Amino acid sequence: MIANKPIIGATAMVYGFAMAENLTKLAQNVRHVELRSYWTPEVNNFPNTNELQQLRALKQKLNLSLSVHLPPTLNLVLAEKAQQDTFVKLLIDLIQNMEQLNPTGYVLHLGPNPPTL
Repeated sequence: MIANKPIIGATAMVYGFAMAENLTKLAQNVRHVELRSYWTPEVNNFPNTNELQQLRALKQKLNLSLSVHLPPTLNLVLAEKAQQDTFVKLLIDLIQNMEQLNPTGYVLHLGPNPPTL
């Protein structure tokens, strides 16, 4: 039962790269899953329409809350202006698609910066 599960989350790349498989397995131990997304110019794991439908159904069936970990490679701080524009578009597209899952939030990495202290 969900009431007996700890209020703790896990990233959805514990059991390989398939988000749906991770949701199913992690739901046995946690109530919140952070969907970990990645992106390179060659490959990404942004869910397609069918995958989003499957994730939405699993979220409801397993009574989970979700958040989205945006790809750290889409670094808005270190990128050149033209690359920043591309990265912003990719992030907006991903966020708009993931909104179907009603996530509790998003994690965005801004990249390494010089210390401010």
